[in-house]
Order: sequence, then C-alpha cells, then structure tokens
Amino acid sequence: EILARGKVKLSQKEREITSDEALYFRDEQKIVFTGNPVAKEGKNTISGSKMIYYIDKDRSIVENTRVILKKQKGPQDGT
Repeated sequence: EILARGKVKLSQKEREITSDEALYFRDEQKIVFTGNPVAKEGKNTISGSKMIYYIDKDRSIVENTRVILKKQKGPQDGT
C-alpha cells in the first residue's frame, strides 16, 4: 500500500482526479481517494465523500455522489 496526503492528483488522458488523500493498493489495482475527491473529464465533474478507482477496469465507484454534466456544443446545436 502507498498513502499520499496533501494535494493528490491523478491525471490520465482527459480525466483528472484530485483529493486530499489517496491510498493505492497494488495487488487489487485500485486507488481509494478520500477528503473531497473530485473527478473531471472534459466539462463534466463528479464528486463525493469517497472515490474508488479500479485501474485495470478504468472504472470508478463514488459514494455520496454529486454530478455536474455540461452540455457540449456539437452539430445538433448548429455550431
């Protein structure tokens, strides 16, 4: 296990996860973010009290979730 404290930041392609603390479990290939975890991908944001990121599955589980989805302009919007 590896514990990181302070301004923790994981960047991967368009995704960024920040938190106050992160605990990495190598054998389980997961990172548990606590302390105001926030994930951003493009213009979309999700936050919660705890975020578990499964590295090998590229998937997250968020507890006590708050999601903000921003509509992206595209061909249907006439842009």
